Amino acid sequence: MKKLLTLLALAALSASAATAQVSPGRKKATAAAMQDGSPTNAPENAQRQAPMSAEQIADRFTQQLGLSAGQREQLIQLEQSRRTDAQARRAGSPPPADTSPAERRQTVQTRQQQYEAQLQGIFTPDQYARYAQLRQERQQQRGNRRMQTRH
Repeated sequence: MKKLLTLLALAALSASAATAQVSPGRKKATAAAMQDGSPTNAPENAQRQAPMSAEQIADRFTQQLGLSAGQREQLIQLEQSRRTDAQARRAGSPPPADTSPAERRQTVQTRQQQYEAQLQGIFTPDQYARYAQLRQERQQQRGNRRMQTRH
């Protein structure tokens, strides 16, 4: 009888320890899901995927927009340059403390506009129009997901 009670206690302890071992990203997803009532194993609650490589981005655009080999190479170079610049900014000193959120937002918007101008130089007008349409659809989907998690 003592052995049975010991085994039951050991099983209960190991089960509780196993359920307590949740990764930090999963804890956030679980907490958010508990607030909005969605299931915790839903794909949208999974941890973020690793960012796509420059080649993967070029492959996706080649498939979606029908890029030529030359356009694909230009896009890879642009993406690699963009990543190098971002890494250099992260490695450098932080923005001055007196920089307002509006100024930081303006800096990001300026970088995005420069990127869009470079894409326009790579894509044909039809390809860029299709790219803009796809980008808008993604933004709407992201907005819809955000609204779902808030309610």
